[in-house]
Amino acid sequence: MPELCHVKLDVIDIALDDELLSRYERVIPVVRSTSGEILWPFNADEVLALLGR
Repeated sequence: MPELCHVKLDVIDIALDDELLSRYERVIPVVRSTSGEILWPFNADEVLALLGR
């Protein structure tokens, strides 16, 4: 998605964090921002909306 070429992403391996693993294990991947989060399954339009693009 060219719309996201300047977006900084932090990739977090939830397998290294028991709390995150128990929260997200069935809905990986997850996209979080300061405005919220979306859980799999999601599409490009939902990612863009979450990021305000």
